[in-house]
Amino acid sequence: MNTDMPSDWIEEYLACGYVEVDPPVLNLSKQKGNMSVDCGVLHRGDASDKREWDLNHGLKAAGFGSLFCSCYKDATGYDRFVTLAYDGHHLEDQPASQVELQLFSALLASTIERDTVAPGNGYQPVRPSPLTQRQREVLSLLAEGMMTARIAETLGLSEAAVSLHFANARKALGASTREHALALALTRGFISL
Repeated sequence: MNTDMPSDWIEEYLACGYVEVDPPVLNLSKQKGNMSVDCGVLHRGDASDKREWDLNHGLKAAGFGSLFCSCYKDATGYDRFVTLAYDGHHLEDQPASQVELQLFSALLASTIERDTVAPGNGYQPVRPSPLTQRQREVLSLLAEGMMTARIAETLGLSEAAVSLHFANARKALGASTREHALALALTRGFISL
């Protein structure tokens, strides 16, 4: 499991055996596709197991509002689960459409390699970002579809300063274009949508 969720939450998830009652894992293992989960809304009477309720409310306590979960099977039969997490918001409050979420999820799934799973503890937290806060901001605004002039206006910077932040982000990530830097930052968990 590769994740940028807090380590203490992932350790709880593994120690409590939440995977055994995790609705996306159970449902998407049987039938590939997508499903959404709102965190912190499951009623005790609707949970099939106390752990299912603990999982749903534990996600909310960890700061997650909603999850968009997908499962894809590759040519070798290997399942690739992708979960997009929204901090403190529900999916219906998000500007991304279901199609956009599905496309982004599929893009991420295509980057998952079998040998990226960390040995030993079973998960691999995302490494610290080599990007500065401002570099993450300009890349995040690029992800929202903004051009350099609009990013500059939004952040109160000159276009030259925005271009410099893009150049430094490309250098830090080893990317050839700002779009390549955006893709690398997203797939490595340094920024999120």
